[in-house]
Amino acid sequence: MILRCDRPWNSGAAFGGIAGLAILTLAPASWAQREHSGQWRGPFPTPVIGVHSAVLHTGRIMQHSYPTYELGEEASESYLLDIPTRIAAETPIDVNIFCGGNSFLPDGRLLVVGGKRPCVGNLECGGFETRIFDPMTSSWSAGPSLNVGRWYPTAICLPDGRTLVASGNDPHGRRVSEIEVLENGAWHVLAGAQQLMFSYPWLYVMRDGSVFCAGPREDTRFLDLTTATWSSPMRSQYGNRIEGMSVLLPGLDRVLILGGRTNDVATSSAEIIDVSAASPAWRYTSPMNFPRADFCATLLPDRTVFVSGGNLGDDASAVYEPELFDPETETWTVLARPTLPRGHHSTAVLLRGGVVLVAGSDGEFRAEVFLPPYVFRGPRPRIVGTPESVAYGESFTVRSPDAAAVGSVVLMRPSATTHWFNPEQRLVDCEFSSLASDRLEVVAPVSANDAPPGYYMLFLLSRDRVPSAAEFVHVGD
Repeated sequence: MILRCDRPWNSGAAFGGIAGLAILTLAPASWAQREHSGQWRGPFPTPVIGVHSAVLHTGRIMQHSYPTYELGEEASESYLLDIPTRIAAETPIDVNIFCGGNSFLPDGRLLVVGGKRPCVGNLECGGFETRIFDPMTSSWSAGPSLNVGRWYPTAICLPDGRTLVASGNDPHGRRVSEIEVLENGAWHVLAGAQQLMFSYPWLYVMRDGSVFCAGPREDTRFLDLTTATWSSPMRSQYGNRIEGMSVLLPGLDRVLILGGRTNDVATSSAEIIDVSAASPAWRYTSPMNFPRADFCATLLPDRTVFVSGGNLGDDASAVYEPELFDPETETWTVLARPTLPRGHHSTAVLLRGGVVLVAGSDGEFRAEVFLPPYVFRGPRPRIVGTPESVAYGESFTVRSPDAAAVGSVVLMRPSATTHWFNPEQRLVDCEFSSLASDRLEVVAPVSANDAPPGYYMLFLLSRDRVPSAAEFVHVGD
């Protein structure tokens, strides 16, 4: 079924392509304010609450949500959103994948593992099902079943193309300690790697090929995939950050953890660890301007982190004002205020236009788009040609009429986010040189540890860190 929403999705600019921003006519003072604080567009209606949001390599957004009950069957709502055309297509799915884990396979398909299942009493229990969404056919198919049912798991793509899944609750409501990997079409328990973690653990592939668990528990540690063993814990300073957030910062050596709550009281504190140090240890960095739990943190192509939504810890006291974290100066800037509050079950994802789609929150069928301050800071580089795919370490040509003005080139893995965590997002720096006034020679990442195989958004940035609209490029085998 094709659904055209009954109100326009703010047709003043093409959110996916962002070129339409040139039509904005603002007074100088108003433009200067947006250059500092950014600007919101919307709200606009969506057919589904954005509990789970994933940016596909087609540029469209997959959102799936709560289960519906038709003819006695329980299945999640699922829609494919095309922001520029304001069209949403229903993509039927046969099971409940609400509260599952989202991750991209190397070929660009979206994998969802586990999800919420009915359970006796008030226990939240996990299912064994996995489902795969193919952006090219716009359809779901069944994936291999897990060995252990999981609700609230994290799934990540590994450097060798396998998928790792951890944590979640089993069909009896018990926390799962087994780690599983998807290999050759089947899930295998990683023997010896058992570890009890909080729901949706913050897992990242690091530059040495290990997996780092950065929280939400205060005990953080590395998983050596070769030996299937965990390192001794490195305890964070604040403690457990329930419903907090974390981000793998540019450079791929530092991790930021922030916010969360203890006993329904949120914190504004934030910490950073440099995992490349001889003795990695967490240290406090500058706190946010507002305490937050149930919020989102989105990595932007100019290397900053956009923090949006949340509450003071009790689901009733919304925090409206977003903030921007600069990892170089470790400072925070308060940004323009949106129309709607965002809390539990909200998502925020970076689109190829360099803007952020913010959606969801319990009962909220409207979304907004945030235009970061860099949109108003000067001309944006343009990309007119890229290869569809590149191998690790390969040199390739990017055609741009603004090649001479480019100051950096980055690859960003598209988001697949839900419930306070976005394990897919990462920014990878690329070496480059000018071939001519209209061409750049760019070097793809050498290691799959830096860029696990899959699709990435290629951004060109000016010397003032103003990004282009991105083009999707497949990296790796």
